[in-house]
Amino acid sequence: MEKVAAYGRRGDSGKVQGPVGAAIRDAVMPLMFRLLMRKGDPQAWILNHRMPSIPGA
Repeated sequence: MEKVAAYGRRGDSGKVQGPVGAAIRDAVMPLMFRLLMRKGDPQAWILNHRMPSIPGA
């Protein structure tokens, strides 16, 4: 069991940012979201898709 836990910690260790990394992330993410959303929802072509009506049905 300890071997499995050690393997998990090794794979997860690169994701820990610390307080400085978290502050940078928290400052940059709103800017990135605004940049991505400036022309509308980038996934609207999927989410707003409607099936065309079938003639004669």
